[in-house]
Amino acid sequence: MDTEKEDQKKEADETKVDAISDEPTEAKDSNDESGSKIESDSLSEVEEDNEINNDDNEDEPDATESTPTYEELQSEVEDLKDQLLRSLAEGENIRRRSEREKADMSKYAITNFARQIISVADNLTRALSSVDADLKV
Repeated sequence: MDTEKEDQKKEADETKVDAISDEPTEAKDSNDESGSKIESDSLSEVEEDNEINNDDNEDEPDATESTPTYEELQSEVEDLKDQLLRSLAEGENIRRRSEREKADMSKYAITNFARQIISVADNLTRALSSVDADLKV
C-alpha cells in the first residue's frame, strides 16, 4: 500500500513538471484537433492526482514540524527534572514545617495549661488567706 502511494506521488510529480513546463506529456498529431483534448485530459488527471496527494498529505504530518530536535528534547527533559526536584523539595519542606509546628503546638499547649493552673492556684491561695483562722479548722 505504501509503494502504491509512492508510485502515485512520483507520477503526480512527473506530471506536475510536465504541466508546468507547458510541454504536453503525449505527442500531438498536427493533423488532429484532438491534441488539445488530450492535453486538457492530462491536465485534469494532474489536478485529480494533486487532490488525491493533498488528501494523503493531510493524514501524514510534516516530519520537520512534528518531530522535535534532540536539543529541544534535552531542554524539555531538563525542565521536567527541575520541576520534579522542586516538587520533591517542596514536599520535604512541608513535612519539616508540619513537624516543627506540631512540636511547637505541644510545647506551647503545655505552657498555656501551666499558666491556667498557676492562675487557679493563685486564686485559691488568696481565697484561703482571706478566710479567718478560726474558720480554717
